Amino acid sequence: MDFRSFTDMIRWASRADFAPVMLVVSDEFYLQQQIERQLVQRFYDGTAPDFNYQVLYGSETSGSEVAGLASAYPMMAERRVVIVRDADKLLKEKDALAGYIKKPVSSTFLLFMATKVNRTTNPWRAVPKDAVIEQPAIYENQVREWIPQLASAWQLSINEEAVEFIIQSMGTAVSMIAAEFEKMSLADIPGRKLTTEVVADLTGIRREWNPWELKDAIVKGDEARAQLIATKMIQSGDNPVGMAASLAVSFKSMWMKSWQLATDKNMPPPQRYPEKIELEQVKALGPRAARKIEHFIDRLADLDAGLKGFSPLPPDIQFCAYISDVCNVDRRED
Repeated sequence: MDFRSFTDMIRWASRADFAPVMLVVSDEFYLQQQIERQLVQRFYDGTAPDFNYQVLYGSETSGSEVAGLASAYPMMAERRVVIVRDADKLLKEKDALAGYIKKPVSSTFLLFMATKVNRTTNPWRAVPKDAVIEQPAIYENQVREWIPQLASAWQLSINEEAVEFIIQSMGTAVSMIAAEFEKMSLADIPGRKLTTEVVADLTGIRREWNPWELKDAIVKGDEARAQLIATKMIQSGDNPVGMAASLAVSFKSMWMKSWQLATDKNMPPPQRYPEKIELEQVKALGPRAARKIEHFIDRLADLDAGLKGFSPLPPDIQFCAYISDVCNVDRRED
């Protein structure tokens, strides 16, 4: 089953048609939780839970045990539910389970929750294609739209700057973001309004040390600040390759805006917060913005190669050299 975004999966689960067997594949615990909850609400009425509702774990059970439980009939209810979490860890008697999946009991809802499975092997190749729910790639724009919805679900509001701060600090890790919102919802927040300062205080994330601030320092030519931010990020455990990739995405977006601005001086201002900031950063680079950004991107390609093993230097030294280069681009051109 194909989905355009991870939120489509959750919406689908709230109105899905019944199937006796379903397989949900996602590496995000939050998505697994939400989808399992929605599907159980749809297909289980709560009757006799000791008999009609069972949760198993792949590492603690066998294929034949799952098949046996799923083959039982419900007690005083229309359906019974059998959920197998961590189903990808199921190691024993998979053929027995595949046999059940091919001829399932129509009054049982058998739900497998997995992080990753090989669809060419038993028992997973026995699951009908239209009963497999796989998480699509998660992109920043999807998370950016989802965060205000998540805030609203916890009776919170959040401004655009705080949304961007969360994305720059946590990326697209929706499970981590959801966990932080659950913790923040318990705090005594004035007006229930989340600002960057409130989020930073409640999550413990340092506002200064993130890719957004690193890019801002580079654009402004503030070498000392950029060096400090990069060093702190690496010391805090940020992946240097990921840091470089994040800068590359941002600079490519800025490069497009620099050419749009050069060809249309009257272009309408962007409506979204991150695009507004990017346009301001492009303007701050001056009339040679596109040329400077091209240099930032070209040098990032060299940095990326070095970080992936083509340089004997440690990552912090490689980042130091990159920052020194790009923060002084004006001096060389002059």
